[in-house]
Amino acid sequence: MLKLHKITFCHYSQKDSKEGILRYVLAEDEEQVVQHLAEEDLISWEDWEADEDAGEVSPTGEWWDENPDALARAKTLGLTTHLCDWGDREGQPDWVEGKKTDVCRWWRGDPTDVSDLYYGATRIFWGAGKPISPSDAEVFTRLGIAIDLTETP
Repeated sequence: MLKLHKITFCHYSQKDSKEGILRYVLAEDEEQVVQHLAEEDLISWEDWEADEDAGEVSPTGEWWDENPDALARAKTLGLTTHLCDWGDREGQPDWVEGKKTDVCRWWRGDPTDVSDLYYGATRIFWGAGKPISPSDAEVFTRLGIAIDLTETP
């Protein structure tokens, strides 16, 4: 089933902030949306493993040590944090899994903390999408309102 997804952004910096719609896309599933955003270099994809609607990321041991609030942030987003059960990090955080959008939000950090960012931070958001008829999808693509991610280039 084809769905219309609205991709929005929030930009925060010390001097200003803005929010808006980045673009609309037509996709059969959220995986296509994530792949599209990764190809456009709007989100980082290299640390993900795709599994239907779930995502996971395994930061290095040093990253966890340098980000002690990461566990609490993961919990607020409803993510599952797995502890290492071998080696010198036994009982320490190892990897995180959950809904892809929430894993991405968690991995990118808290956009409201801009105290150490000169240029600010930009966050990308997208939802599950709304079902759309093939005729409406054609109108949206012909008018240039939405990008059809199901078409092969």
